[in-house]
Amino acid sequence: MKTTSTLIFAFLFFQISGQSVDTIRLKSTFFRLQQEDNEVDQRNYFNLFPTSFDDFIQTFGFNSGIDVGPLYHNSYDYVLRFFALNKIPVSKQIEKWIDISIGGKWEADAVNHFLHNLRPRILKDIDITYNILKTKSDKEIESFFYFFFSGIHPPYERIPDNFCKIKINDTEFYTLIVKGYKLAIKDSGH
Repeated sequence: MKTTSTLIFAFLFFQISGQSVDTIRLKSTFFRLQQEDNEVDQRNYFNLFPTSFDDFIQTFGFNSGIDVGPLYHNSYDYVLRFFALNKIPVSKQIEKWIDISIGGKWEADAVNHFLHNLRPRILKDIDITYNILKTKSDKEIESFFYFFFSGIHPPYERIPDNFCKIKINDTEFYTLIVKGYKLAIKDSGH
């Protein structure tokens, strides 16, 4: 019994300390960027920022007040800064935005902030987004668009015209956009 308790404690300690180190470094870089916006800190911030939806939720998420991510209370500022990185190549940013979005679903607060910033940037850079998504599986592409269109009140009554070029040139890909859109609408209850 004592050995089991020790193992559980050790596992939890390493989980927390592993997460805290990244959170501490992300927080420190965030504050440095507020003082002086430079390429080195932007690159560090970009690299330290969560790389998946699960990591994003663990860092910035909210679960009924019981389990709050360590940066939940300032999530708006962290997400805003993430989308304001102007010294990181756009293609690298979009790739990371896509990776965070895959497997995602709408939630209030941090996720909503992320989506609010993500949507116009994706619609602005459809060609880059398309080229990056083409390297992903059909399931991941559909998942990205499910997340993109998700919301308690879906932001689009129909698929935006920005995707028309894809519809004309790659009907199979466009079908995945439609599937993600329809599932997001269905899950929203509308």
